[in-house]
Amino acid sequence: MQFKDLKRVFRRNQHRYNEETLASAREADRLIAGGYNPRQDPAYQRSQIGRAQSKDPKSSGMDYGDTKYALVEMPAYVRGRERMSEQGANLLQLDVIIQLLLDGEKLPRSAHPHKLGGDMKGIWECHIKHTNQGDNWVLLYRYDHKQLVLYAINTGTHKDCGV
Repeated sequence: MQFKDLKRVFRRNQHRYNEETLASAREADRLIAGGYNPRQDPAYQRSQIGRAQSKDPKSSGMDYGDTKYALVEMPAYVRGRERMSEQGANLLQLDVIIQLLLDGEKLPRSAHPHKLGGDMKGIWECHIKHTNQGDNWVLLYRYDHKQLVLYAINTGTHKDCGV
């Protein structure tokens, strides 16, 4: 294989999303298509109360209060949050961004919010923290404006999320 062929293969595979992120995105799509409303789901309400009362250091324990959007944390997001906590990330930075999104506010330009394409069409990405090494901390999310739900798809570095 020649160098130009290797370069083409690398470019084609460069934007391949990891399976965990894609699975959470597909699950969010399924919930949106089914008209899922977490405000009417007792299991969701119990999980939110438990999260607010949690003493687990991996959970911020932040009570988002009465917001415009309800938050649904997808499995990849929960694992990504735990991973970032173990790496010593300040989860308060993530919680501030989540709070802005739940209130329907615009994110600051420094967060660089933008839509993703390809398999992740409809998913938004924003930057929680920029680093000089280029391995930024990002949040992947999706809105369901009809049911007023924010789906947190994944969080972590670009490499962790496969974006």
